[in-house]
Amino acid sequence: MRDAARELYDRVALFAEHLGNVGHGLEKALQSYNDAAASFQSRVLPSGQKLDRLEVSDGAKRKLDGLAEVEGAPRRLEKGAGT
Repeated sequence: MRDAARELYDRVALFAEHLGNVGHGLEKALQSYNDAAASFQSRVLPSGQKLDRLEVSDGAKRKLDGLAEVEGAPRRLEKGAGT
């Protein structure tokens, strides 16, 4: 029984480590998205709007719109939570 409990504990600990890595990846992806969105808003969109004013976009299949910033962060799991 003790060996089975230890094996389960090791598996849960490894799973928690993997989950922490996923959370870190989500934070990085969120930051990268927001950096790209900010660059789009400040550099690309103004150039597109200038083309709109010059009527270059007349007849275009798509409209150039701004992007919303994504906010939030993965839930932090704290050691010993729930005990």
